[in-house]
Amino acid sequence: MNRARNVAIGSIVMTAVSIGSYMSLPVFLMPISEMTGASIGQVTLLFSFAAIASLLTSLLFGQILKVVRLKLLASLAGLAFALFFVGISLSTSIVVIYAAAVFFGFATVAGGYAASQTSIVWWYPKGTARIISFITVGVGIVAFILSPALASAIETFGVGPTALVEGLVGGAVMIFCALFLLAEHPNTYGVSVEQDAPDSLENDPEAAPEIVGLAMKDILKTPQFWLIFVACVIAVIAMTGFTNNASIFYQSIGLTPLQAAMGISVFSIATLVWAPLYGILVDKKGPAFGTLICGAISAAIMFAATVLTGMPGAMIIAAVAAAMCLCNMLGPVTLPRVFGTREAGSLVGLATAAGSIGAMLGAPIAGFILDSTGSYNPFLITAGILMILCVLFVFLGARKTITAQQ
Repeated sequence: MNRARNVAIGSIVMTAVSIGSYMSLPVFLMPISEMTGASIGQVTLLFSFAAIASLLTSLLFGQILKVVRLKLLASLAGLAFALFFVGISLSTSIVVIYAAAVFFGFATVAGGYAASQTSIVWWYPKGTARIISFITVGVGIVAFILSPALASAIETFGVGPTALVEGLVGGAVMIFCALFLLAEHPNTYGVSVEQDAPDSLENDPEAAPEIVGLAMKDILKTPQFWLIFVACVIAVIAMTGFTNNASIFYQSIGLTPLQAAMGISVFSIATLVWAPLYGILVDKKGPAFGTLICGAISAAIMFAATVLTGMPGAMIIAAVAAAMCLCNMLGPVTLPRVFGTREAGSLVGLATAAGSIGAMLGAPIAGFILDSTGSYNPFLITAGILMILCVLFVFLGARKTITAQQ
């Protein structure tokens, strides 16, 4: 098994654990609220603290990779992941959980999408969007398994023991992937992707372009970059406002806590279809077209979610809303395509930063809307509008490739 395939496997597994656990966090919201005495809106602020840490890590990600090897960075992410769940298991203070969430925010970047998507951009110059979609598929599988498993474990053993086991096991898996599967940039080993990339994943000598593109200082001067950046922010506001409050949302339309966990799992398993579809559409037709299809469907289901109720309605919402998984791939598959791979690490880091800003806002906005109105409907309508704007901004920003000074 060659190095490039190890990179793909390690990236998928590591990110599946870190982000799959993030997607499963809604099952902890009500138990943490009961354990700490905090309201749901207050508990959802843990996502904001995590997002602040992930934002700072993302903004610095490109620079960090210039001085810290990816293997070490991802190993530290595994340790930080474990510390977050240990914090939940050992404390009944919401303030301590907020502090622990900072470690988790770092882990979701250094051991999540930013690290894995950068590795894929390094090692897979052809079919990049499709390969990155496999990461989202892995996330969906893990979240599908974890959500009901964690809900059941919390009911049986309590939130503390459940969080402790998840933190120790998940952290160990991430560290293993970092040490034994991930790899540095191909140049580090004195090889090119043509020499080491597997043909079965469509990487051939003719598919390996030179490292070209604008310098970061020039990229930041273009309106196209900021259109795509803002699109990433507002799309993630829509997605995380829904997904991070999913358990409470499903219960608000008539489901039990266990049924709500099943709704989260259906969303996760549906990403196994939506993520590859988005990747294929981007590779074949471009990011504007792929985002148009999946973004329009996401907007439509957010509007429809205001009237669907009960278990059948929840299953429809979960299955179709999974189209929003495009938010996890939008920046990393669009920005290098428009601006070239010269600043791949920084571009992926900034795309992740955009997602962190969105995550910082989405969950608490939806949570406090529920606290103040007793309904998620105002947020669902807002989410639908945001997805429409996302489609528009991507179309305007990605319609032209800018890999050299114009």
